[in-house]
Amino acid sequence: MSLVSINRNPTQKDLNGFRVVALGVLPVVAVILYTVKHVSLPWCLGVAGAGVLIWASGFVSLTLTRWIFLGLMAVTLPIGFVISFVVMALFFFGLLTPVGLVFRLMGRDILKRQFDPDASTYWQPHKQVHDSKRYFQQF
Repeated sequence: MSLVSINRNPTQKDLNGFRVVALGVLPVVAVILYTVKHVSLPWCLGVAGAGVLIWASGFVSLTLTRWIFLGLMAVTLPIGFVISFVVMALFFFGLLTPVGLVFRLMGRDILKRQFDPDASTYWQPHKQVHDSKRYFQQF
């Protein structure tokens, strides 16, 4: 079982959703590229045209739309894997590691992991719940 699987047999509903999203998103991306990033007009028209062509491909043949869908999934899946690993690494090494180092330098131990050779047990006493309704109100 893989983390992410490519839907190799998308339903007609999936393909129609893909077509509608392509028709809605790609022209908006083209407008943003033209107005904000100042990309040349032919490139922006090509991006918007790709959205229209993907949408129109469903009227010609859903098999054509399926191949476009699978091709884009094959291209974007590795990009998604790389980006997700980079984001997780940045989160871990950029946030969790410095916080852990600061806690260690301060001597703060949230889990109370100090070794006590004289202790007979590490059990922490806690308040007993007497009303079973409390289990349904966790917070």
